[in-house]
Formats: sequence, structure tokens, C-alpha cells
Amino acid sequence: MTINEEANIDPRIAQLKQEMFNLCTGLANVSNLIGQAEPAWGMDVVNAVNLELGDAVDNVARIPDELARGIIQVAGAHVHTIGRLMEDQFTSPATVAPLARSAVEYSALLIFLNRDEPPEIRTVRAVRALRIGIKEDKDHRQKGLEGTYTDLNAVVERYIKKNKQGIPELKHNEIGYSKIVQKTLGGLVGDDLYDLLCSYTHHNTWKAYSQLVVADLNPTKLEIDSLYFAYKSALGLSAATLTLLKFREETTSNELREMLNVETERILQLGVKIDSYIAEL
Repeated sequence: MTINEEANIDPRIAQLKQEMFNLCTGLANVSNLIGQAEPAWGMDVVNAVNLELGDAVDNVARIPDELARGIIQVAGAHVHTIGRLMEDQFTSPATVAPLARSAVEYSALLIFLNRDEPPEIRTVRAVRALRIGIKEDKDHRQKGLEGTYTDLNAVVERYIKKNKQGIPELKHNEIGYSKIVQKTLGGLVGDDLYDLLCSYTHHNTWKAYSQLVVADLNPTKLEIDSLYFAYKSALGLSAATLTLLKFREETTSNELREMLNVETERILQLGVKIDSYIAEL
């Protein structure tokens, strides 16, 4: 999206966008490092989980941390890209919102799957989520993956048969993302954020038309929306990364924890600046 060359954008926006670029890219890099850090589970926990869940999947205890690493990489990639969009002369929320929505979804999913629960339950959650993902993408029909789906399913069925009480909210795919986001991040990013991001992501004639008009008449308003979405998605990523830290080996991740604390403080400070700017409008 472009704006009229004569459109007036407050020069303070450029400073806020530069800070947001530094913040989003820096936070995404820290999150990725934490995703790659040494898992906290020692061999005693790993062996106990593998014994409990069987050998249908080789070393099934590895799946929660491998899946978490994949999720945090995707969420971080979206936030990193949002940061890079801040380098543009004009940044429309129409380009930021779809990335922010996906970042918030993945951040919420990571928190949802990685609760303070016994290791075998955390593992079953991850295994079932992976099984559902393979089926939804129809990759379970791909040559070489048929057995993977069957093996993942065997792990879930084995646990359910042995534990009739089941696992609360195990079927995450039947809950809906709006509820998952509200449950995990609502108090942090706001209960209405997800619906707002969806209004930009799904086809919406009024959003499209208003983007065209406002881009010329008041582009600063659109820039503020972009900054707001970037701020909230970074906040969500920070929360997800903090959740993941609980499952990383403490002594080797102390430095990463401090780096995350610094980035989180920067997020909050920038959020105050954005709120203050909005209040002046």
C-alpha cells in the first residue's frame, strides 16, 4: 500500500518504528535461542515418560520440546518480519495484521500445550497436537508418513486406555483459536485483539475501503495501528518464550533468561510510549 506523497505523517512515528524494528528482531532472535536451548528433562524423566507411553514412537519424550522449538521459531519468524516491515516509509496494518495474528496464534498454542503438568501429560498433548496437524494437512496420506500418523495415534490411545479420567482440554483443535488466545493471552494482549486482527486478515470490504481513504487522509492513524499490532504480538511472543523457559535447562539458560527479561522490559516501555502517543491524538 502506498500513500500520497503530500500525506503528512508525524515524524515521531519514524522513531517509534525504529524502536519497534529493533525490539521485534531482537526478541525474535532471543526466542529462537531459547527454543534451541538444552531441554530441562534429564534421562530419569525421559526414561520414565518413554516407559509410560510405550515404544510406538522412538523416544517419544523428545516430542514436546521439539514441537515447542518449531512453534517458537514460527512465532518468532512472524514477529521478526513485522519488525522488518517497520523499516518501510509507510507500514500499513493490512500487512502487519496477518503476521501478528499468526504470531499470536502460535504463541497462544505454545502456552496452551506447555502447562504445569506431569511430563507424560505434556508429552501426550504434544503428540496429539502433532497427530492432528498431520491429518489436517493431509500429510498422513503422503508416502513415508502413513506410519508416523499411526504411531502417534498409538501413543495417544495407549495413554487414554490406561487413564480413563482423561486429560482436560486435550482436544485443542475443537476449542477454537479465539478461545485459546483469550485463555492464554487475553489478560496480556486484550480480549478484543484477536478479533481485530481477524477483521484485517479475512476479507472485509469496509476495511479495504477505509484503508484506501485513510492512507491519504490520515496515514498516521494506520501507522499507529501497525505499531499497536506489532507491540501486542511481541508481548505475546515474550509470554510464550517465558513459558518455554520453564522447560529449558536452568544453568545453561540463565543468560538467555536475562536477555528475555531485558527484551520484555523494552516491550513494556515501548508500549507506554505508544499509549502516550495515542492519548495525545
